[in-house]
Amino acid sequence: MSDSAGVVDINGLVHCLSETEGRIDEIHLLRFVSLRQPDEPESDDLRLFREHFELYHALYLLAESGLPGKYLHVGMAHVSVVSVPGEGRCAWFDEEHERFCNRPAAGTYCVTHKTLVAAAERDGSVRHGDMRSYYLDRRNLKRMDASGLRLILDGVLDAARNHEQLLEAARRLGLPQDASLRRLQERFRHLVKIEHPDVGGDPRRFRELYDAYELLYAHFTLKQNATDSFLG
Repeated sequence: MSDSAGVVDINGLVHCLSETEGRIDEIHLLRFVSLRQPDEPESDDLRLFREHFELYHALYLLAESGLPGKYLHVGMAHVSVVSVPGEGRCAWFDEEHERFCNRPAAGTYCVTHKTLVAAAERDGSVRHGDMRSYYLDRRNLKRMDASGLRLILDGVLDAARNHEQLLEAARRLGLPQDASLRRLQERFRHLVKIEHPDVGGDPRRFRELYDAYELLYAHFTLKQNATDSFLG
């Protein structure tokens, strides 16, 4: 953790994560970041990106070293802290729903997920591993160009500015706050079939559902663009 000394309050961050079960949005963790003054003046955008990068650098180091009894899943603009299953329970982690399988298992995984894990090891790591590598390489702080910086910051700022609205939109659609884009689309297609005015639904309620869908869809698109900007 020496690279983050004096930048991230590791003790405070560890205590916060250890006391948590569930999802924490990035905006609530940035309070543990305190940047040194740079030798040269910098823009507000660059400072915000440095805060974001330093936080994620520390989070991936913590995810690597581990928290007692906890699993740390680092997502885009949020972190999920999940208790590790006990002995005899499947430890396969579903990244989409951010939870362990937790079904009975003779070893580390149940029969179903033994097959999935073997296939994943055979095919190699995917985008989540790329994000980890990106944030652990501190040279990427200097490599960020203006266009990539803007995309990433737009994703971070969108989550910060619209935090309550996004939670309300998810609630209105009957979705958990950590729903994926695929689940959002599936849920909205289902609601269209039963709530659309053409099938007898209330026009005002359907408008509210549509507005909630539009807000969440735009948020997911912004997050994906931010991810693509540095994962290529």
